[in-house]
Amino acid sequence: MPTLSLDDSRFIACNLTDLTDLTDLTDLTDLTDLTDLTDLTDLTDLTDNIGPNTMDENPHNNTADQTVEILNDEQFEDMRDLLEEDFADLIQVYLTDSQQRIHSLRIAQQQNDNTNGFEIAHALKGASANLGTTQLMRLSSQLQERCREQRISEQAALIEDIAAALQRAEQTIKQRMEQ
Repeated sequence: MPTLSLDDSRFIACNLTDLTDLTDLTDLTDLTDLTDLTDLTDLTDLTDNIGPNTMDENPHNNTADQTVEILNDEQFEDMRDLLEEDFADLIQVYLTDSQQRIHSLRIAQQQNDNTNGFEIAHALKGASANLGTTQLMRLSSQLQERCREQRISEQAALIEDIAAALQRAEQTIKQRMEQ
């Protein structure tokens, strides 16, 4: 089986109105292309689909970040059931690409590149939403909004929160994969 990459494979979701119901996915070819969702055009509204929002107004409050579920179990298991033997490869691609995206976010922040930061945060948010890594999705959404406001230069702490959320997600995913 060829190595999967988010950059050269496309996941297209059809007739998907709630990201917790991943059984409706057909021809899944790109984790980041979630704008093809039938009734969901902007992933910033996903917090309504994931569960209660327990984050406070301060995106850098790690206590609040840690109260948000790390992984949506139902969504994760639905994706595992859907992809079967390809799931482990998808997880590896997701973790590798997410690390690269965080590195690119740090560069965008240092260069005050709001456009690139927005695109990277959007891609990370979409991939995270697809797998159910809730904390990472919410923090990426916050960064995307800061980039939209042309404030990436002030977001070093938020980017480090994203990196920490990825570490928590990776640990949780590895534990779940062993089950």
